[in-house]
Amino acid sequence: MAHTKVGSATAVPLSGQHPATDALRDKTGQQFDRAYIATARDVEQKEIALFYKEAAAGHNHTLRRFADSELPALRSNLELLQEKRN
Repeated sequence: MAHTKVGSATAVPLSGQHPATDALRDKTGQQFDRAYIATARDVEQKEIALFYKEAAAGHNHTLRRFADSELPALRSNLELLQEKRN
């Protein structure tokens, strides 16, 4: 079976250029914990939306299948993060 290259990974800057990590930089203790969980929850929600869109209407069959297969795990992660809010 031939493999098709779908894309390549791009490094995400972790300091000075990423608002999510910059917002956590000056926080400590419970303040950091709450901000981290809120940020992770927002990121997870955006990932779910992107994966859902790809699974429902993507043009590449391989990516559609992958997105669909990952949605349950992403939703589970979001549920865990929402439980941490309480």
